[in-house]
Amino acid sequence: MNRSLACSIFRIVPIFLLLGWLSPCFAQDTDGISLTQAYKAVAETYPLTKNRDLYDSLLQVQNRGVNRQRLPQLNLLGEGAYQSETLKAPASVPFPLNVPRYSYRAYGELEWTLYEGGKLNTEIRKNERENDVSQKQLAVDLYSLKDRVNTLFFSILLARAQESMLQTSLADIQSQIQTVQARFEHGAALESELSKLKVRKLELEADFQDLEGTISAQSGVLRELSGLQVDADTPLFLPVIGDLNFRDSVLRPEVALYEARASELETDKAMVRATKLPRISAFAQGGYSDPNRFNLFDTEGKEFAMGGVRLRWNLFDWGVAKSKRSELDIRETTLEHQKETFVHNIATRQSEFERNSKKIREKIQKDTEIAALQKDILEQYAAQLEHGVINVTDYLIQLNAELRARLQLEIDKIEWQRLQVNYLTLFGKL
Repeated sequence: MNRSLACSIFRIVPIFLLLGWLSPCFAQDTDGISLTQAYKAVAETYPLTKNRDLYDSLLQVQNRGVNRQRLPQLNLLGEGAYQSETLKAPASVPFPLNVPRYSYRAYGELEWTLYEGGKLNTEIRKNERENDVSQKQLAVDLYSLKDRVNTLFFSILLARAQESMLQTSLADIQSQIQTVQARFEHGAALESELSKLKVRKLELEADFQDLEGTISAQSGVLRELSGLQVDADTPLFLPVIGDLNFRDSVLRPEVALYEARASELETDKAMVRATKLPRISAFAQGGYSDPNRFNLFDTEGKEFAMGGVRLRWNLFDWGVAKSKRSELDIRETTLEHQKETFVHNIATRQSEFERNSKKIREKIQKDTEIAALQKDILEQYAAQLEHGVINVTDYLIQLNAELRARLQLEIDKIEWQRLQVNYLTLFGKL
């Protein structure tokens, strides 16, 4: 097999989404990094995570403002007017009465709400629901980073697995180079045969260097993304995953986000109901009025003061509240449909995962047998090459076939592990 064909074998990596080697999945090392540790580290270092505390601070500021509405409110008011007609006493009245047509007054009013239909408490609950929606949205955004972590994690593990396989092939070729070198020195082999082995060794070494570059680059990206000390040699571990039953419920953070938005709509409905209830407040006014506001017989300016209880109740709003409730009902229904659609789209993929799982397990079994047979054949070819029964070209063809079989087996194992991780990630269980 020439170099271009060999390189094409190793470029299978993107086709399988650069997923990782299965063999470390069941090992643990205190000096290594697990997939769940990477998830947590990425979520903690992601810039958007800083909004979590800001959302809570915003809630405190909002509720503090709402609670201050319960305190007495002091307003300064002014009013001036000129009217076309004013109050005059008829001729039969024995005393003069001539109120001026102009009037003005400036006064302060202290108002203290005694009852507001629960509007303020509802507004506090609404702020809490909005904060909950923001926090749930943040959880959704952070959860989406898991796919990126998976790609990086598995890319490194796969490249390391390929390195291990190349090392095995390099060791085989080095052994044969020594054998053919000895035969060449004794005149039992052509120099071209030796050169073919050396060329193949150089090709594998070049592929090995490419893999080292991939590991270094991907480790750097994972290090920057997570803030963890990840280098080319840091052990990476996948979680231990048992058998999947493919009957799991959807536990994605998007589901919690839909539920939080539904709760927010419920508080909006409560707010509409609260605005329809009466509002009762105590008030006190004091200021200056010209003419006297309370004495018709006094046309001069005068200070005044008054206090009492005020009722404000909007008995007829032209159906505005009803329309608002209908709007919220529609929004709630559409939100429920969106949630059902989201869950449905994920749940319907269970059968797809189950079919693929069965197919991959069967393929692993077949490729395991193929890899074992190719290994046996390679060992036979190595012995035949040593005794001069076959030439180097025949040996290299079998060497590449054996390497391709081992690579395919590892890819099958990786595909199986990828399926498990993707399934758990999709259903929100990882």
